Amino acid sequence: MLVERFEHKLRIVLSEHEMCDFFGKYEEIDYKNPKVRKSLNTLIDKAIPNSDFFRNTAKLLIEVHPYKGGCTIELIKSAKRTRRLYPAKLCAIHCENAEALIESAEAIIRQAPKCVENSALYKATDGYDYVLQLSRKDTERLGHQMQLSTNPILLAAIQEYEPIICKKAALTQIQNAFL
Repeated sequence: MLVERFEHKLRIVLSEHEMCDFFGKYEEIDYKNPKVRKSLNTLIDKAIPNSDFFRNTAKLLIEVHPYKGGCTIELIKSAKRTRRLYPAKLCAIHCENAEALIESAEAIIRQAPKCVENSALYKATDGYDYVLQLSRKDTERLGHQMQLSTNPILLAAIQEYEPIICKKAALTQIQNAFL
């Protein structure tokens, strides 16, 4: 076992044999597993006994990477709390006609400008469908005004079967043409 200590990071390098002793196979290392968490705590205690490395640590990021048959475990500490990030959701917005299309584009551009670049427009049999990525806040904000759908089956069907009008930055093109 090789232990390297940096100011805000601790790297533990395990050989294949050491990794098997602590965790079994690399593929079995999952922090959700209580046995793995216990093994990781034991490993940290052996690697840095009586250490002040974890003092004043609000967050600890643990990364495990394969390395020469074994693995490296990096413990990266942060003195401050970090914001929890929520991934953007893929959403579909249906518009029955061109008027509704332009109206919804205007509302989206005004209230969720960050999603403009990641927007696509499809021609549906009964109107138009936007597919765009919205943050959680934007989804909540726009969801009160428009019929948003995050159903993965519907999204897959739109992307697979409907003819595409504009693949990227559809809202920008509508804005340039009509607004």
